Amino acid sequence: MRVILTPARFIRGMMADMFASLLPGVREIRTPVLTGYMYLLALLLAFGDRIPGRKEAPDALMWFYDLGGWVGKGAAIGASAFAAYIVGSVLEVPAGTVARLLGGGYLMSVGRRRFPGFSSPLLTSGSAVILGNFVSDRIHPGQAGTPVTQVKPVQFQPIQDGITMVLRELSELRTRLYAANKDLYGEYDRLAAEGDLKVNTTVAGTVLVCTAAVRLDPRWALLCVPLLCLLPRGLWAVREANDVLVHVIVTDVVKSPRFEAYADRLEHQGPAVPHPDER
Repeated sequence: MRVILTPARFIRGMMADMFASLLPGVREIRTPVLTGYMYLLALLLAFGDRIPGRKEAPDALMWFYDLGGWVGKGAAIGASAFAAYIVGSVLEVPAGTVARLLGGGYLMSVGRRRFPGFSSPLLTSGSAVILGNFVSDRIHPGQAGTPVTQVKPVQFQPIQDGITMVLRELSELRTRLYAANKDLYGEYDRLAAEGDLKVNTTVAGTVLVCTAAVRLDPRWALLCVPLLCLLPRGLWAVREANDVLVHVIVTDVVKSPRFEAYADRLEHQGPAVPHPDER
């Protein structure tokens, strides 16, 4: 069946491609612009009474007011958006860094032993198990299919090292994913941008409401409660974004070069001899 490309379909397809290419850029700037405005507003609340008005301004500052009148409101709004973007970009906090600082990740246990080194606040519990099983099958191919939680404790150390290598390389795998599958990269980018937005909105909003509570009314501090409720949602979005990277590794859409080199090196070395007390 032949599909006829009409002008309307061509225009719709062209517009869809254009918006698809613009969307990552919009996601990239929305967080610093929004949080930058919050920081600037907090700065205005804190020191706004010290800024002289047009009548009281000295000659050195009068040209700012004159410039605003010359360029018009539209240009002034654009300049303020640019200033907000700069401030927000400088003060932006990576959501992954916040997740690492707060912890709360999934803790893997094997038999009666627990491995705190595997506790990863960057993954959900389901993806942590999937990644553990994948690394276990790759490092111990003779036990493929055995859940990572059932391997012998002496065999878990190389698995833990392999998992750590994959987690350290997650940020570098984004470029590989973009080249391999743009649809999956779009899903990852959406979740990562959502996590950054919610985490940074929590930080900037807390600064703003605390400044308002000090300068205006203490009851403004009550707004910290909904803002703090936004933080775990942002951290969860970060974990879901990293889950996408884990699943593309497991399904061989992309590969982790460090882990593959590590697994190949272990394969050439042969199986390690366990300690007599751990056999």
